[in-house]
Amino acid sequence: MKLTSLALAAATLLFIADANAGPPVTVVFKNNATTNANYTIISNNEAATFVNASPKPSPVVAPGASDTYVVVSQISPLVNFASLRYRSGIKECQFYTSYVSGASTPWNSTASGSGGAVCSSRITAINLATSAWTVEFTMR
Repeated sequence: MKLTSLALAAATLLFIADANAGPPVTVVFKNNATTNANYTIISNNEAATFVNASPKPSPVVAPGASDTYVVVSQISPLVNFASLRYRSGIKECQFYTSYVSGASTPWNSTASGSGGAVCSSRITAINLATSAWTVEFTMR
């Protein structure tokens, strides 16, 4: 009897966690720089992105290579975001993408660079039925 109660409680908690999950964002990072790009965490949003990513982002992306992972925020079923940063020598790119249900533009994506980095961000797919989306971040 106790085992059945524990199993029911665990299943309920998993259902609640899934119910609170936002729509997934598939992140594709492309390193078009001439040196390795190092995944770096500085801000709380970047740390939350890492925790919510599956698989975890590769710590190093070789020149000409890419890394792909899915981020699912546990904040609310109505929002999700991914905030990440890559460094290549003195070059640095900060990327951000978000979804907010009900906003005039629900899906957004930005990129900013420093140290001579050229950074770009582009949403490449949106699933209107599930609100899931794919974003491509590029570093040069």
